[in-house]
Amino acid sequence: MMEDKIDAFVCPLEAGGRSSRTIETYRWRLTKLREETGKPTVEISAEDLDQYLADIRSRNLSPVTVATRTQSIKTYFKLCGKDVLSLSLRLRLHRQ
Repeated sequence: MMEDKIDAFVCPLEAGGRSSRTIETYRWRLTKLREETGKPTVEISAEDLDQYLADIRSRNLSPVTVATRTQSIKTYFKLCGKDVLSLSLRLRLHRQ
């Protein structure tokens, strides 16, 4: 069940002609989010997201890496219809 939403997100990317590398990158980022929060992606709260984003920023990753991971998460939640407004605001704040 945990992978169902990730797979549902990835399928249109495949149909849209995205490269296999792009698709695997999305899948990897979302799987890492799920693993690190310990929750299915559909159950991730704004607080979980805050913690995850703080964690990835504390790892001394490049700003580009943080931004692309953030964008993947934002795109996923937008397509899942999950409270995009508050999550989008949080994601924007974490980019700064």
